[in-house]
Amino acid sequence: IGDIGDNIGIRPLYTIYIIDEPSVKSKDDITVKQFKAIQYKYPDGARDAETLMTDPLNGDIYIVSKREENVNVYRIAFPYNFNDTTIAEKVMTLPFSYFVGGDISRDGKEIVMKTYQKIYYWPRKNGKTIKEDFQEVPEDIP
Repeated sequence: IGDIGDNIGIRPLYTIYIIDEPSVKSKDDITVKQFKAIQYKYPDGARDAETLMTDPLNGDIYIVSKREENVNVYRIAFPYNFNDTTIAEKVMTLPFSYFVGGDISRDGKEIVMKTYQKIYYWPRKNGKTIKEDFQEVPEDIP
């Protein structure tokens, strides 16, 4: 769960909460009692973001900023630091704006991210990193 939004870009810290997925088989309220929190900041100042993805192949977390003319991709490497503030690594800049969501497929072979107007798709090539895949031109999908 990502507390990563910052519409006016002023927050000094952001938090990602890691929980075990609760069972939703009953109609009872679900209360999460155990969680771990990653506190992080960006190396280049406050950012607004809505896209939070975890790479199932290695556990790395990716955050894509939202409001820049060219958005930035940041990485929090696995294993995570739950004790100190993590400085997210700036991986690259993409020539897009206003990403509002995204995901990496469960098998790690596909990446999809969306803006308000478009959805972009990157097939992951065997042995390539997410950075290498993002250097390819994505497909526009309906």
